[in-house]
This record gives sequence, structure tokens and C-alpha cells, in this order.
Amino acid sequence: MMKKSDDKHKADQQKTLDQLKTLKDSKGQSDEQRADLANRIREIEDSLMTEKDRSKADRDRLEKEHKDALSKEAGRADKNWGRYAATLVSNEIALAATTHKAYRGEQLSAIVAPMTKVIEIKNSDGDGTGNYKVVVPTKVKKENSDEMVDKELSVEAYVATMKESADFANLFTSEKPGGTGFHPGSGRAGAPAGENLTPAQKVTAGIRQLRGS
Repeated sequence: MMKKSDDKHKADQQKTLDQLKTLKDSKGQSDEQRADLANRIREIEDSLMTEKDRSKADRDRLEKEHKDALSKEAGRADKNWGRYAATLVSNEIALAATTHKAYRGEQLSAIVAPMTKVIEIKNSDGDGTGNYKVVVPTKVKKENSDEMVDKELSVEAYVATMKESADFANLFTSEKPGGTGFHPGSGRAGAPAGENLTPAQKVTAGIRQLRGS
């Protein structure tokens, strides 16, 4: 008799629960009414749960709250990392621009910054040190060979190779007697054949075409 009574009570509660959910999802409910219905639904759901079900629901709720907190923290960390990396890149390019006497640091940055990558410095055992540096992935000629190989150069080293290239002569003050006679906006300086251009040279060539040089 007691079991039948319990079963009937649960059936009635389930019916009420279904009705409340339908009402909550219907149109015309104010925010206050929806909140009240949500509380009543939660109370009935709790009453229908066994101790095992309730324990699992609490565990799932806590797990979700933990994941949400981690997600928010990760979002903040990503934002902070982005600012830190951008500052590192900006500082390295500014230093290289000064060292190699670039006419305009922002012009050099427009070309170099998109190519950079911030990586963690490793110790002799290959473990991360928690310190970071900026590199420029590029291709260089293998020693005693015409074969091109991948290499990561520091920003300063990469800018140094740019300064030595006639294709980038317009970006730097010439230190050679007589030089190329090239200054920003004065025209073309030794543009190489398209199929031999590096990604950076292609960017510069495109800028020159837009300027009509």
C-alpha cells in the first residue's frame, strides 16, 4: 500500500513538473514569473531525486561551475598573453629599427610584425624557462649550398638581412659611399624576379605597385 502511495505521489509530482516546464517555456511570462517557475521546477526535481541522483546532480553542478571558472580564467590569461606578446614584438622591432637606422619604425613594423612568432626560451635540457623571445621564421641558404632551409632568426638578425637586400633599400639610411641613391618614395631599387621573392619581399613589392613606384 505504501509503495502504491509513493508511486502515485511521484506520478502526480511528475505531471505537475511537466506542466510547470510547459508554462515556463510559454510566451507572455515576465522575468519574475519565469524565475518563480524555475524555482518551483527545481524543488520538484529535487524531491523526485534519490540520494544517489541528488549526489550526482550536485557533483555535475560543481564540475560545471569549476569549468566555467577555468574558462573565464583562461580567457583573461589569453588576453594578457596577447598584450605581452604584442609588447615584446613592438619593442624588438623598435630596437632593430634604431640599430639599423630605419627611416620609419612603423613602416618596418608593418612588414616584420606579421611574420614574427613569440616562443619560450629552453634551457640546455630542452625544458621551458618561463622567459620568451621573438623570432622570425624564414628561409636561408644552407652553408656551401644553394639549398634553402628553414631557420628562426631574431628580429635584429632578420632586419639586418633586410638592410643588406636591395629590395628593402628604401627602408633604411644608406651607409655606403654613393649608395644606391635610393630614398623613400624615389622609385624602384633592384626588385628581384617574382618567383624568387621571399614572403617579406612580396609584401614590399605589392606596396610599391600600389604606390606606383
